[in-house]
Amino acid sequence: MEVLAARAESTHARGSSLATASDCRTGGAVFAGRDTGSGIEQGGVVWRPIGVLLLAWASVASAAETAGFVKIANGTVSIERAGDRQAATAGTPVLAGDRIVTGRDSSVGITLRDNTLLSAGADSVLVIDKFLFNSTTHAGEIDASVKRGSVAVISGKIAKQSPDTVRFRTPNAVLGVRGTAFVIDVGDAEAVQ
Repeated sequence: MEVLAARAESTHARGSSLATASDCRTGGAVFAGRDTGSGIEQGGVVWRPIGVLLLAWASVASAAETAGFVKIANGTVSIERAGDRQAATAGTPVLAGDRIVTGRDSSVGITLRDNTLLSAGADSVLVIDKFLFNSTTHAGEIDASVKRGSVAVISGKIAKQSPDTVRFRTPNAVLGVRGTAFVIDVGDAEAVQ
């Protein structure tokens, strides 16, 4: 799929050749105007392609794709994202790269898009390092880290489709998924963050 867009700038008419419709297609729209060499002049406005900027934006948007949602949060639960910390409540999106932190006497339940269930207990830190999922083929990848505390996991569609692509890291080990339900308890590994 070709991604093209245009940006308008006020300018005086430059150039003299009339652009054809095929020269001026941007995202399905057709502009007729004068080719200025750096864009298409139409009614005193020059339209310039900015497809590269849109592609860069699309890369950032896909990097922040929703991995899942908080289903239940008890006590103090927060999500650290891009240097910011926000309270996590039911319905809060969880993105790849998020650090989920539970306080004393707190817990959180998260459902990932492939129906993997994660439940972090009190004083836990869970990081969703990577999450990719194709809802049609069920192919994907989960890479998560348990930095502190405990996390119970019930595998979803990714683990059933290709278990080798699901990994949970602890301060001392990398766990591959070979079953459907398991608990990771790393205790108080506060120094390892």
